[in-house]
Amino acid sequence: IDIERLGIKHADVLAAAKLTRIAQELGCIVTLSAHMPNFVFTKPNVLFREGIEPEYARYDFKEYTPNRCEGGTVQEILQGGKARKVMLAYLDLVAEYAQLVEGPILFRPLHENTGGWFWWGDTHCTPEEFRELYRTIVRYLRDEKKVHNLLYAYSPGSEPRSVEEFDERYPGDEWVDLLGFDMYDRDTDTTGDPGIFPAKFAEQIRITQGAADRHGKLFAVTETGLVGDPPDEGCNATAVRLTGNKNHRWYLDILEEVAQSRASYFLLWANFGKKRTFYAPFVEEKCADGALYGHELLDGFIAYYNDPRSIFSEQQKEVRF
Repeated sequence: IDIERLGIKHADVLAAAKLTRIAQELGCIVTLSAHMPNFVFTKPNVLFREGIEPEYARYDFKEYTPNRCEGGTVQEILQGGKARKVMLAYLDLVAEYAQLVEGPILFRPLHENTGGWFWWGDTHCTPEEFRELYRTIVRYLRDEKKVHNLLYAYSPGSEPRSVEEFDERYPGDEWVDLLGFDMYDRDTDTTGDPGIFPAKFAEQIRITQGAADRHGKLFAVTETGLVGDPPDEGCNATAVRLTGNKNHRWYLDILEEVAQSRASYFLLWANFGKKRTFYAPFVEEKCADGALYGHELLDGFIAYYNDPRSIFSEQQKEVRF
């Protein structure tokens, strides 16, 4: 990639699209989770080159501000303020990426909206405002930018306690392809009881599957993971602990609940590094006899991998419909 000619932002999009195509060829299902910055506070890119770089490169979208919740951002966007123009530029970036990929991508805009930790959360906008914001995003990408390989996921957190509560901010069947929820296990770490979280998890599956049935949609567990709370020293977020995890069968327990449902998949959150944040156990060494040595949860994860009820990219590649 000629970064000097294209500009680093455009080069980033090309690289992301290439990695996505490689992943799809390996049999992976790709999800795009957009931690959209707070567009009220997005700064201009002082190095922008007019006529050379794409218009979205006018803005610096790399500063992490989705958890900066002041500014009335949802209302500013819906009322046609400056934040709307900036958001549409951000969506131009998403559109360019998607158009460089032939296969389908699961797109999860405005996720975990039933909590208050993101600027689009339930304490920062009304249900009507949230629904309209979600529709604005879909309308722009699908109808204006003519992007047709994005499948839109509506994935709140685990706050809804009924199908009716799940539906309160649901954008509508025309705008959503898949329903999901995000839910993490802090109970096992704090109580030491490995049975508490699976019961709560099963109940959230029941609610989400009920909503999916009502709307005739697929559903999935769009984020989950085992977390230590507070995080290990040196780790930048709650995640799997390096040592001292209380349930070494955690992945099998989650599989047990998901396998009894119609969930299309469940997604563990990302691995950023051994000393930072990770949600899937890692391999330290492959021994001469082929045995794998690594994180203390690795044996349980391998058992989950080998369970006939699980399917990974290696097997997904062979699936025929």
